Amino acid sequence: MTASSTDRPNLDFAQNQTRLLRKAVAAADPKAIARVRASITPRPNATDEDITTRELTEWEAMRIVAREHGFAEWFALARHVGEGKELPPEGTLASLLKAVEEPDPSTVQAILAEYPHLVHARFYSEHDTGDTLLHRADPGLRLPENDQGWSLDDGTTDAHLEVAGILIDYGADVNATGGSGNTAGETPIGAAGWAGNLRMCELLLERGADPNHVSDWGFDALGTITDHRKADIFNAMVAAGARYEPRHLLQCSMVDQLVEVLDREPDRLEELINLGHFDGENGTLIHVAVEEGLEEMVALLLARGADVQATDNRGRTPLHRALNPGHAKRSETVINMLIDYGARIDIRAAIGLGDVARVTQLLDEDPSIITTRGTGGMTLLHFAAEYNQPELARMLLEGGAAKDIVSDAGDTPFDLASRRGHHVVADILRVGSD
Repeated sequence: MTASSTDRPNLDFAQNQTRLLRKAVAAADPKAIARVRASITPRPNATDEDITTRELTEWEAMRIVAREHGFAEWFALARHVGEGKELPPEGTLASLLKAVEEPDPSTVQAILAEYPHLVHARFYSEHDTGDTLLHRADPGLRLPENDQGWSLDDGTTDAHLEVAGILIDYGADVNATGGSGNTAGETPIGAAGWAGNLRMCELLLERGADPNHVSDWGFDALGTITDHRKADIFNAMVAAGARYEPRHLLQCSMVDQLVEVLDREPDRLEELINLGHFDGENGTLIHVAVEEGLEEMVALLLARGADVQATDNRGRTPLHRALNPGHAKRSETVINMLIDYGARIDIRAAIGLGDVARVTQLLDEDPSIITTRGTGGMTLLHFAAEYNQPELARMLLEGGAAKDIVSDAGDTPFDLASRRGHHVVADILRVGSD
C-alpha cells in the first residue's frame, strides 16, 4: 500500500525540488549551477556550459536535494521522512555552517537540538568525500598561509572549541575522513595538525580521536603533523598513544630523541622507509633530512655514518634529491655537506650542479651515455630539464641527445621542463624539436 503524503512529511516537497532543480539547470540558472557544484563534484575544470549541456539526471538531482538537507544520499532522506521526522527548512544547513565557522555556539546548539541529523552533513568541493562540520570548526584552515601552504596561525578561541565540543556531543565522528584543498583526505585531527592548531588537537584527543587512525585516503595524522614540523602537537599525540618512527623525530628536529633511538637501534639509520605523505617513495633517513632541508639533522646523520650513496626506490642519491631546483627547502649547505662527505658527482649530479666541465669530462669518457636511459627511463636531457639547466640542455642537443625519448612517467624532456615551469629550457627544447 502506498503511503499518503501525510504519512511522508515533506517528501513530496523534496521530490518537487528535484524536478525544479533539473529544469533550472537546463535553463542555465546560475543559482542552480552553484547548487550542482556545491553538492556533487563535477569533473575537474568543468565549465558552467559543461554542466548545463549535459542533462542533470533524476538521480543526481535527488542526491543534490538530499545533501542540501544534510543527507549523503536520497535513500537516507527518504528513511528520515519515513520515520515521521521533519526536514529542516531551506537554508538551515547553510545557517548551521555559518554558525560553526563564525563561531556561534548558541546557534549551533539550537539548530542541532531541533535537527540533530545535520551534525553528519558534508560539504562538497573538488572531492566527493566531502568535508564535515567538525573539520569546518577549525579556524586555522581558513586563515592566510605562508609560502609553503601552511597556516600562519591557528586563530582558535574558546568559542571555536565550544562549537567543536557541541558537534561531538551530537555525534560528530572524530575520526571521519574529510577536509578540502590541502587537507583533503584528512581526519579532523590531521587537518588541525596541518593548521598547527594545538588546542583543537588536544580537544579532539580528549574527546576520543584515535592518534593512530588512518583515514580512508591512507593518511595518518602524525605523518601530516611531522611533515609540517609541529613538535608541540607531535608531543601531544605521543602522550595520547601515537606510535612514531625515527622519521617523525627527524622531521621535528628532535635531536636527543633521535640519537637515543639510533643508539638503541643503529640499523634504523639505513632502513628503507616511506619518504612522503602522498607519493609512496622509499628511501633512508638521510633522504628525508635532505628533502626537508634540515641542515642540523643532515649533519647528525652524516656524522653517524649515513650512506651518502644510498638510493631511493627511483635510484636517486641524497645529492640527487638535494639538487632539485623546484624544492622550496633546497639548501646549498646540505649540498656542500653531502659533497664534503664523499657524495659521488655522477653525471646526473653534475647536471644538477650545472657543472659544464664535469659533464663534458664524463661525456668524453663515455659518449654513449648521451642517449642512455637511466632511472625511470630518463635521459641526460631529461635531467637537464628537471634541474633547469639551459646551457647543458643546449650542449646536449648539439651533441646529439635524443629529444623525443619518453620516460617511464610518459614525459619527453620538453614535457618535463614545461610542467616544472622551466621556461627557458622548454624554449630550447621546443626549438630543438623543430
